[in-house]
Amino acid sequence: MAILTKIRKHRKILLGVVGGGLLFFIGEVVMEGIQSTQNQSKQEIGGVNGDVIYIQDYQNLVDEFADVIKMSQGTNNLNEDQMSQIQDQVWNTYVTNKLLEAECKKLGLRVSDKELQNIINDGTNPLLLQSPFRDQQTGAFDKDQLTNFLAEYNRVINNNQMQPELREYYQRIYNYWSFIEKTLRQNILQQKYQSLLAGSFVSNPVSAKASFEGRTKSSDVLLAAIPYTAISDSTVKVTDDDIKKVYNEQKDAMLQTAESRNIRYIDVLVTPSQEDKDNLMAEMQEYASELGNAENLTEAVRNAASLVPYANIAVKKSSLPSDVATELDSVSVGAIVNPYYTASDNTYTTFKYVEKVSQPDSIEFRQIQVEVEKADSVYDALKAGASFEEMAKKYGQEGNTTWLTGNQYEGVQLDLNNTKFVNTLLTADVNNLQKVDLQSFVSILEVKSRKAYTDKYKVAIVKKELQFSQDTYRQAYNAFSSFVATNTDINAIQKNAEEKGYRVLERLDMFNNEHKVCGISSTRDAMKWIFDAKVGQVSPLYECGDNDHMLVVMLTGINKAGYRSFESVKETLRPEAIRNEKAEQILAKIGDVKSMDQAKGLQDVRTDSVKHITFAAAAFVPVTMSSEPTLSGKAAVAKKGDFVGPFKGNGGVMMFQVYNTENSEEKFDEQAEMQRLQQQGMQAASNFTSELYQKAKVVDNRYLYF
Repeated sequence: MAILTKIRKHRKILLGVVGGGLLFFIGEVVMEGIQSTQNQSKQEIGGVNGDVIYIQDYQNLVDEFADVIKMSQGTNNLNEDQMSQIQDQVWNTYVTNKLLEAECKKLGLRVSDKELQNIINDGTNPLLLQSPFRDQQTGAFDKDQLTNFLAEYNRVINNNQMQPELREYYQRIYNYWSFIEKTLRQNILQQKYQSLLAGSFVSNPVSAKASFEGRTKSSDVLLAAIPYTAISDSTVKVTDDDIKKVYNEQKDAMLQTAESRNIRYIDVLVTPSQEDKDNLMAEMQEYASELGNAENLTEAVRNAASLVPYANIAVKKSSLPSDVATELDSVSVGAIVNPYYTASDNTYTTFKYVEKVSQPDSIEFRQIQVEVEKADSVYDALKAGASFEEMAKKYGQEGNTTWLTGNQYEGVQLDLNNTKFVNTLLTADVNNLQKVDLQSFVSILEVKSRKAYTDKYKVAIVKKELQFSQDTYRQAYNAFSSFVATNTDINAIQKNAEEKGYRVLERLDMFNNEHKVCGISSTRDAMKWIFDAKVGQVSPLYECGDNDHMLVVMLTGINKAGYRSFESVKETLRPEAIRNEKAEQILAKIGDVKSMDQAKGLQDVRTDSVKHITFAAAAFVPVTMSSEPTLSGKAAVAKKGDFVGPFKGNGGVMMFQVYNTENSEEKFDEQAEMQRLQQQGMQAASNFTSELYQKAKVVDNRYLYF
């Protein structure tokens, strides 16, 4: 169990055929083959360059990684978002490994068992430091722990007489190590390939000198700029030819590696009606009355199904809901606060301020748990002077002292026994034995010390979330389903939605590797529809979210893999074409400007000084609020006193005059600079996956299953 604890801290027909039956047999085999192929095809979840992965194999990988995460976090359950992240990470790892395997096979790269063992023996790889086999004092990987575990694992697993729980525990640890070992092998292969790529990036003295000057030589300039905002967009006319010019210039950025969809949709979020609010308020008023009359506040709060549990124990103000803690400052002890609404957590709250006391937040104690019938004799022996530690060992316990803090019991639903136990620790005299009957056993305890006294409060709180009723949902559903039934095409929906109180939203470029439609949970069926539908179709009405959303989707476009069509990106590129036209108008208007004095006199011009411009980084120009790489390039080659311009920038037409140049005090080191360029090459090589991905044929149909 020590290993598991450490994991939590750090978080795989005999057939006979004769005579005329032969023809039937052949036909049957052919049909079975076709059906088998069809069934297999239906189970294909995707693949890389024709290498298919089936749903069960993918699910096994997901389950494997999910188990690793659960063990690392010490939990048995993962929520929907966590599982989505795991599914994506597993898929990305699968694709990367497949791309890498193909490349490494061509190059003859591999990771041998001996090589892997050498890395394990060395024990310094970061992945090994995430394993459960670590020295408790130093945190270093301990190969001997691993060796001993593997030997013990084989003994336990192969012994059918071992308890099933123990066998399961050992199997979980073994699976965890197997995952680390597999990942280690994959990472080593990736590092080899990356190092090989990085080796192809070479530098030379000329490049080193240019790079050094590019980052150490800086210029200060007087800048004159005419921002594009000086010309209203509405006055600028651009043609399709103007936009196509921008499209051709930026075509490489238009490459899309996977299909996507454009949709319009209506998302109806069902919210509580005024009647729902009134009903809950009336209910809360009844709870307030019950708090005033109840003899047992714990039972009254529990019967109300309050979001905040109550035990007859005082807690720190920080353990109370923030809205209640704020209200306490203006409430007297014994008062009952009338129900009120809190928007931040969408709740109605009422509470009774029972008591304010000064109590310790930390209690040191020791105890012995014994059977009821033996409790008196043990208690009497301890009172007569028997050793507490020896008596505890007699009953299989240590008898050591331990600390109980407020954080361990405050805000937790405590039963009667736990409430009695905590209250005894809070009130018992120090160094005085107490006998606490907890029904199934008796705890004989002794409080050794108390500290951190602070103000604590007993507050019986009934807090209820405001939710919509079934009638409210039914009314919303009937209204929306009626709208969908009478508006069956996109034009009708868009025309009539606003009149009925619905809003048509748009989402461009939805990919099938997304887990939710526009951020709405439980929309897997809608996702399937989107990628199976034809342009112009309207989906059925989907009930989704946390049973509080209704959704209808309209498919407006399909963007095929490859270069995006001009029409699909036309409007996106229009602003750039408008900027180009504005630049031409400004340049034509101002003509050949030859000096800074002349530039300052131009209409709509803005002037400023921009300092410390280097070739290595794009300059930021405050007067246009734009990043200007062209300015950086031109300033790098201009001499002191030179006037440069006018030229087209990102935020406007610009002109400048260099009034100062400066070199940093850093000395040129040719070898160090060449090494720096080499490291930049290695960083570029680390992006090899995206380059391989663009050239590969990757099929991702996970949306059909997840």
